[in-house]
Amino acid sequence: MKRLKYLTLSAAFSCSLLLCGCGGNSLSEGENGLNFSDLSDANITIEHDGKVYDGKLCFTPEKVGSIKITSPEGIKDVVFSWENDKVKVSKENLSLESDKPLLSSNSFVTCIVSVLNALKDQENISENLKDGDKYLIRGTCDCGKFEVILGMNNSIEKIKIPEKDLEVMVDIE
Repeated sequence: MKRLKYLTLSAAFSCSLLLCGCGGNSLSEGENGLNFSDLSDANITIEHDGKVYDGKLCFTPEKVGSIKITSPEGIKDVVFSWENDKVKVSKENLSLESDKPLLSSNSFVTCIVSVLNALKDQENISENLKDGDKYLIRGTCDCGKFEVILGMNNSIEKIKIPEKDLEVMVDIE
């Protein structure tokens, strides 16, 4: 064992806000947890409440994360971007940004952002197990208890929040 420090316009926007714009290749261990500044573009598959969404996840050097939905067709090209807890939803020339929460606390975007933010703070991590070249990290975020599997180079392979029926598969390009 070794310690590792690291979601129609209204309906479519509420369902599909996520991310784009990136660099680097892996998560690195920071002073206070995982550092996502080096995470490169990744294809993601989100399974939430019996629905499947595909998208792109990435982080800019400025540490702004985004998810761009690539399917299903009804919400394709909706982009959810965030910096810390502030989320912006956009599609083509339209965008929505607010200081108040835009998305339900049960939305997949809210939960993904919550897990990624929680990984930045070691206090949110309750368990960190090494199995071969993978790590299983368990912890708690605003959306509940989560599990994250890290693979080679500390890259995220899976995010899971069982009580929200949410699983995110990550495929680094």
